[in-house]
Amino acid sequence: MKTLKEFENKDLLKILEETVINEITARYNKGRRECRKNKEEILNELSDRDIDTFGLEDDIIEKFFHENNDVGDQNKDESWIPAKNSKSRIMYIEYKGDSLIGSGRIGRFNFSKSGKSLYYKGKSFQSLGGDGYKANYFDTETGERYWISGCKKNGNDSLYPSVIEIDEDVREEYWKDIRESLDHIKKTSYRSEGKHSKRKPK
Repeated sequence: MKTLKEFENKDLLKILEETVINEITARYNKGRRECRKNKEEILNELSDRDIDTFGLEDDIIEKFFHENNDVGDQNKDESWIPAKNSKSRIMYIEYKGDSLIGSGRIGRFNFSKSGKSLYYKGKSFQSLGGDGYKANYFDTETGERYWISGCKKNGNDSLYPSVIEIDEDVREEYWKDIRESLDHIKKTSYRSEGKHSKRKPK
């Protein structure tokens, strides 16, 4: 069996896409954890090759939801709905407001049936379709821009160093299933060193 280092860049990117989709559609936590572990290894390998991995995972997720929504529209019987246990997901959100560095949180997001909209704490978000700078979603009511992405196992979710707050209703699940760090299960925040930092989060 080939190691990741033996794959060409284009093949590694294809494997990443398959792994992210498998994580989204996995029915059980064990399967999602395994996919998440493999995904992090692939992203680290790509980073070691000086490939910018910023936003790669989120582009794959957005493409997947849009493509599956198209299938649902063609059938006209029902919109595509994520697999069981995948209608919501713990994600990272960072307010972009007036600067590149904004407040960040970890919380549970719900998806619309089409996958085009995300819902969090009474707000609705839709994709900027690649038009944002360091932002990928906007608040449908206020137009304010945000960066929303899947959570990183290493905790470096922010682009730049900052303190990230964790919503109480996802705290235990976040530390147990995503970070796999039971020693920190009572922590309600942590310091992210930023996506491009080699330092470990505190």
